Amino acid sequence: MPPRTGSKRSRFCAHGLKPAPHRLVESEAQLHEAVEAIGLPAVLKTCRGGYDGKGQAVLRESADVTDAWEALGTPREPRSLPARLVLEGFVAFAREISILSVRSRDGEVRHYDPVCNEHSGGILVRSTPAGPAANPAALERARAGIASLMEGLGYVGVLAVELFETPDGQLLASEMAPRVHNSGHWTIDAAACDQFENHLRAVLGWPLGSTRTICGWEMRNLIGSIPPASELLGEAGLRLHAYGKAEKPGRKVGHVTVVS
Repeated sequence: MPPRTGSKRSRFCAHGLKPAPHRLVESEAQLHEAVEAIGLPAVLKTCRGGYDGKGQAVLRESADVTDAWEALGTPREPRSLPARLVLEGFVAFAREISILSVRSRDGEVRHYDPVCNEHSGGILVRSTPAGPAANPAALERARAGIASLMEGLGYVGVLAVELFETPDGQLLASEMAPRVHNSGHWTIDAAACDQFENHLRAVLGWPLGSTRTICGWEMRNLIGSIPPASELLGEAGLRLHAYGKAEKPGRKVGHVTVVS
C-alpha cells in the first residue's frame, strides 16, 4: 500500500529529500491555519487515492478554502471520519522531473536517466529525456536520498519519485509511486532493460538489468481515445502501445514512444 501523503513527506525529510512547504490538515480550522502559515496559492491533496489530478483542489484565494474543504475533507458517509489532507505550497519551478529507480532483494539500486514531464489538467501528457542536470550535485543528492528511502522502506522493485526542479537547480520531492510508473513507459523501447522487466527481476531475486538509455526518445500518452493506427504509424520511429481499455475522457488508454 502506498504511504499516505503526510507520512510520505516525513519519509522524504528523513532520507534527505526536501519536499515543498506543507501542512497536514484534518479539519477546516486546520486548513485555515495551514493557509495562514503557507500562504496562497496552494494545493490541497488527499492523503489517499489521488492520481492524475484527482483528489486535489487548487486554492488561489481565501474564498476557495471552504469549497476545497467541502470537496475533499467533508465525510461522505454519516459515520465516516473527516479526510486526512495535506496543503502544499506552490513552488516556482522550472520543470518537473521524475527519477525511476529499482532496488534488488540484496539492496543493489540502479537509476534510470531522469525524465522531464509535462502535464495538462493534472494528467501526464508527454515525457522526454531531462538531459544534463542544471545542478549535478542536487541530482546526486536526490539519487542518494531515493536509495536511502528504498532501503528504509525495505522496498524491492521499481519506485518513481517526482520532483520539482527550481530555477537554481534545486530538487524538491513532490510525489512517490512505489511501482512501475507512467513516466517510465519509454523504457520499453529505449532502455537496455525496461522498468517492467527490472521490477520482475528485483522481486524474483534475479540480477538487475542495465538501466542505460539506448536511443533518443519521446513518449506521449494517448488520453481518452486512440487515433487510427494508420495515422499514428506514419511517423518515423513511432511505437504504439494500446492498453485495451475502454475509451473514456481523461483516461490513459495507451501511449506512443518515438525513438531516434
